[in-house]
Amino acid sequence: MNTNSIVTIARTVELSEILTDGGFKHNHVIDIRRCEEGRARPVEEEVLKRLRNHFISYDQMAMDLNDVGPCEEVHLCEMLQEYEGNTLLVADDVPQVAKLCNIYNIPFESKVFYVVETGKGDVIKPYDQPQVQASSAAKFGVFG
Repeated sequence: MNTNSIVTIARTVELSEILTDGGFKHNHVIDIRRCEEGRARPVEEEVLKRLRNHFISYDQMAMDLNDVGPCEEVHLCEMLQEYEGNTLLVADDVPQVAKLCNIYNIPFESKVFYVVETGKGDVIKPYDQPQVQASSAAKFGVFG
């Protein structure tokens, strides 16, 4: 993984986040959300236009991380590791993505709540203070 790379996990991409003043810190967006039929979830055209206008790459890979094969999992992790800068990973199941990042030693932060099982009780990571999970950091058990 590139040393200056980090993954930010979110549940959505808001049009208001992609500002012209450089407030959107992501260079790439990977959207793995799925609709009920199992296909990629439709993205608002205005969001895509604004991403393209700011030269931010956007990829869609509809995935259910609870029912995905190892090839798709490895492909997603390779994509995350090859990008330089900050990649926004948009997913429905944040704990599952966080678990995957831990398995593949991919540093990440989260823009949403997620629960970490510690064996001594659950720890909730807050939205307003994203936690960076470094590859050398101790693992706290299973995300669930």
